[in-house]
Amino acid sequence: MFQRLAMPAFLSLVCCTAHAQQPQDYLRLSVGKKWTLRSSAVGSPIIFEVLEEQGGAYKLKFENPWITSQLTLVQGDGQISVTGLSMGGGSVTMPANTVYWDFTAEKGKRWSNAIGEMTVLARDKTVTTPSGTYQNCIVIQERNKKGDKMFWTFAPNVGFVQFGEGSGAFFLESRSSGPAPRPAGANSGNAGVTRPSQPVGQGGNGRPRMASPVSQSSLLIALAANPAANEGFSPKTVNDRFQMAVNAGVNYIYISPKWNEIESAKGRFKWSDVDYQAMQAADKNMPIILHIRVIDTNQRSMPSDLMRKSLRDDQVRDRLISAAEEALSRCRGRAQHLLIGNEVDSYFKSNSGDIADYQALYASVAGRLKASHPGLQMSLSIGGGGIDMVDGPLKPLMDQTDFFAITYYPLTPDFRAKDKSVVRGDFQRYVQAAKGKRVLLQEVGYPTAGVNGSDENRQAEMFATILDELKAQGSGKFIGANFCFMSDFSDSLVKSFSGYYGMPNAENFKGFLKTLGMFDDNGKPKKAWAVWSGKVRAITGRP
Repeated sequence: MFQRLAMPAFLSLVCCTAHAQQPQDYLRLSVGKKWTLRSSAVGSPIIFEVLEEQGGAYKLKFENPWITSQLTLVQGDGQISVTGLSMGGGSVTMPANTVYWDFTAEKGKRWSNAIGEMTVLARDKTVTTPSGTYQNCIVIQERNKKGDKMFWTFAPNVGFVQFGEGSGAFFLESRSSGPAPRPAGANSGNAGVTRPSQPVGQGGNGRPRMASPVSQSSLLIALAANPAANEGFSPKTVNDRFQMAVNAGVNYIYISPKWNEIESAKGRFKWSDVDYQAMQAADKNMPIILHIRVIDTNQRSMPSDLMRKSLRDDQVRDRLISAAEEALSRCRGRAQHLLIGNEVDSYFKSNSGDIADYQALYASVAGRLKASHPGLQMSLSIGGGGIDMVDGPLKPLMDQTDFFAITYYPLTPDFRAKDKSVVRGDFQRYVQAAKGKRVLLQEVGYPTAGVNGSDENRQAEMFATILDELKAQGSGKFIGANFCFMSDFSDSLVKSFSGYYGMPNAENFKGFLKTLGMFDDNGKPKKAWAVWSGKVRAITGRP
């Protein structure tokens, strides 16, 4: 129910991994991509934006505080060639095969072109910017015919992260991804799809094979590792908390964007959160469970231009397939499980007429994605209150799923904390409802607030019981669990989220939401942290 609250606030702090990259990953051009860089010494930013593509040549606008220019670029095997330059009302055509940036070149290599001399100064630079810390960056110095120098710094899978050197340098503030070019011969369901830039392996159909960094016999445990309220959100606090989760034994990463977070409207995409978490997974060699929230609890979460369309509409189907294909590609072969829709029972209780339409949408999407990604397991999730609908109105929909996903917050309807003794019975009920499919506890949470009838001891006991029961049931029945959250939320966030769910004055709800963390809002660990981390390490066996 509340996984959506953890990530959007800080996952735009994009951080690259230290893994070796394919050369072409340093700058992948597609129409609509945009990078904004700022300097503390200059008021105006530098903006790079891909405006159009014609015959394989891309028009890159280079807007800066001095003069705006436009480069015509062609992508090659790890190289970017420039074929034309427009500046100040004039334009120049470059000689054929004018290599501008060579990402395959070793450190120290030099080459000359019609512009001047290019030199690779570094291939392993670490750059800290307002948007995150980037590793394995390549720095290319350009020295023109007059002797003037420019410094270009690119990060793997990101592109421009720094321009210039010294106190006046510009650093990446934000970036956005436009729609990827449609592959030749693609049908409407695959429009806008790009393939992974660093696949784990290739299957016979050319698509990435699913990675298996963790044995399928292992229970998967994840944690939404948000910084404490008093720490603020920065690359350091985000990375520090994630490393704490890794040290505690987590062995998978749960990525759960709303559809309208990654595609706000037709042609308007934002992938930074997905990219960031996919890089975390690659860095720690973890699998990913991907969840696209087409429906999010009690409402649709669809692009603005699709929001009021029928769920059977061809545009809804094709755009969702495209978005899901792109999201999977960005997971680089690590996503073996995909969910489409979050706690859908809440929405369908008020919109029962949409169930058949959603069933048709799910079937079309699942059929297309599983055909193109062999081994992919698909499902959707329900909340705890939806268990009674599994054999009722939701049965035709649930019968199409490959695994059974449910959120687990052991609470009464008025958000009072239940006793740990309910866990075994709840788990048995979920296994029964799954009818032989494996169960994923998509979210697990338990508060410590007195208004909810809880405290630190009860949270520690509840988490210990849940983990013990997971271990007893084993991976034959359970895929695993995702715990929410590492840290308590600030009062301001609680107020905001209470409004989102239409419960601004519900004290029990706010107490629940405020105290789900295993650290308080001052960063002090609660009793559950030591218990939880010790048991998780024993379950996953991660060092």
